[in-house]
Amino acid sequence: MNYNGDERNTTLVPNEENPTKYSVKVNGERAESNQQLQHGDRILIGDYQYYLYVDPLVDSDAEFDWNVAMKEANRE
Repeated sequence: MNYNGDERNTTLVPNEENPTKYSVKVNGERAESNQQLQHGDRILIGDYQYYLYVDPLVDSDAEFDWNVAMKEANRE
């Protein structure tokens, strides 16, 4: 990930070597190119590492339901 403090944005940079072998998904969709993250985006790295992207200036108390995230990750 790359963070630009001046513009307050974060860009996800997926593994370019083999994006299907080293899977990264944002909101259930495979990330195959650079993607700017938005507050509340859900990031799945591999099969088990789930993260919620939170911009504290938008909502520092953001939460997401784990069961909904698992259904999203396993819908394929």
